[in-house]
Amino acid sequence: MSTSSIECRDETAEAARHHIRVTPVRGLPAGGGPRFGISGDIEMNSTTTTTKTRFKTGEESPWNAKYRFDGYLDGTWTPTPTPEEHEIELSVDENFPPIRSANKACWWKLHQRL
Repeated sequence: MSTSSIECRDETAEAARHHIRVTPVRGLPAGGGPRFGISGDIEMNSTTTTTKTRFKTGEESPWNAKYRFDGYLDGTWTPTPTPEEHEIELSVDENFPPIRSANKACWWKLHQRL
């Protein structure tokens, strides 16, 4: 199975860039034709809405939401965060925290928008 990368410019926002990965998926949908899985972040200028769902320590939350620990920035998963640190709730513009018990920066994944 191959993966293709596509980069395009939004004509209405010159600075906006979309990085999208399109991956063929085995099988056909009910209506026929190929299916594709799309992954990756769409990063746009500040006048648009983000579809990003993974954030790192220090970034600002774009939503009132619950987030779950999704690994450390150095690529490791240990030491395991405490139960209180595994899931957090942030308001818009609050910064994503590090895992204080490990004193390490980490990734946070969107779990539920509030």
